Amino acid sequence: MPRPFLALACLLAVGPLGACHGRYVATIRGPVPLEATAAPTADPALDHALEEARAAAERSGLLAGIEERIHLTVGGVVTHTVVLSRGRAQITPGIAAGVSPTLTIPVSTSVLDNLRIAVSDGKLDDQELFNFAHVLFLPCLRRVHGMFYFTEPGDKAKLLVDNHMQFRLKNPQNLTYHGTAVDNAVTVLNADGVFFYLPGLIGDPDVRYELTVADAVELYKILVYEAERHRDSLLELVKLGNRTKAVLERSTTYARSWH
Repeated sequence: MPRPFLALACLLAVGPLGACHGRYVATIRGPVPLEATAAPTADPALDHALEEARAAAERSGLLAGIEERIHLTVGGVVTHTVVLSRGRAQITPGIAAGVSPTLTIPVSTSVLDNLRIAVSDGKLDDQELFNFAHVLFLPCLRRVHGMFYFTEPGDKAKLLVDNHMQFRLKNPQNLTYHGTAVDNAVTVLNADGVFFYLPGLIGDPDVRYELTVADAVELYKILVYEAERHRDSLLELVKLGNRTKAVLERSTTYARSWH
């Protein structure tokens, strides 16, 4: 996720890194696409839960600064499109025409009820942040892997994109997801520039990152919002690269000897 963007910033700043790039793919296409199929019928309970969650989130002010286009799915089909912008949430049943999603998030009525309760007081405690992270971890990984620095044309070998990566959220407090013990961990396989995602830590990776929730949020802000905002500024890219490096250095728990 973040290491290639760091390499990009360094590359822009100082030129080729001098490493052997033979094992790295030159073309990256991003995450394996998700098929978007609209739900055949509406679910009144889900509609009601979503509307209440929207109202609570807008009142709380917690949507400020968030810019996303979201497909909400139940059982693999899209029930709603939600556009978050300027602190507001616009909801369209099914698949909204002309809206390309940045996130695809599986939900249920209980997930939306929990969202409403969590945001109602305008702040998020550690447990509520953990619950959000559990739902959003994989969708956010996919979002990062679809960013311009991966998918726009050009030779990507110098970005040093690993073939086998693992990401895990640390949980030192042993928090549960509404009473269920969960391990927020994802294995990412880069197959000829297409990213595939497996639940859990599978196999012996090239590198493993174990992030605090706070660091994961910070990286998402850097790699998505700030990168997009400063995509044409070499100086700002270098600054973002330095911030990314600091997080990664304290989050790397395993790497192969040649890494």
